[in-house]
Amino acid sequence: MDSSLLNEARKLFADLTELSSVRIPRCLRVPDELSVMSVHVFADASADAYASVVYTKCEYVLGHISCHFVCAKTKLAPLTSTSIRRLELMAAVLAVQMSVSVVKVLEIPVTKVHFWTDSMNVLFWIRNQSRIFKPFVANRIGEIHRLTDQTSGAMFPRNVILPILHCEAHRFRYLC
Repeated sequence: MDSSLLNEARKLFADLTELSSVRIPRCLRVPDELSVMSVHVFADASADAYASVVYTKCEYVLGHISCHFVCAKTKLAPLTSTSIRRLELMAAVLAVQMSVSVVKVLEIPVTKVHFWTDSMNVLFWIRNQSRIFKPFVANRIGEIHRLTDQTSGAMFPRNVILPILHCEAHRFRYLC
């Protein structure tokens, strides 16, 4: 074995002992009295994969807010050529399915569920009846309509927000 490779391996194994000191907070809210809890689900896709991530946003009676990562899921794009628009739609379906699972498991009263995507095509498809599209799109739009309550705010918003990091949220504006 090469000496540089051996040194890298030793350094890696030495660093592994530090893993026991890593702490990841698992609590989704602090013990203060909760005013509003909402779930935010982001969906996005690329030519290689599509994904969804779920966050909770808790607003407390005392005025402070906390946001916590809940879960994420990625899937590889099919081997057959699939357009980005269709992958974005598949990501939206994944987002809705994840939100249903998370809200069921949380056992905390969730006030609203917000879905976010940067795909105008997906937003157009969701706002229309599924029966006017070809089967691939129609089946996925039907699934989204079936799993979301279109009257209670648990749907894709009219305004779209670009995928953001929470620390840079003030730099992005809503698109109309």
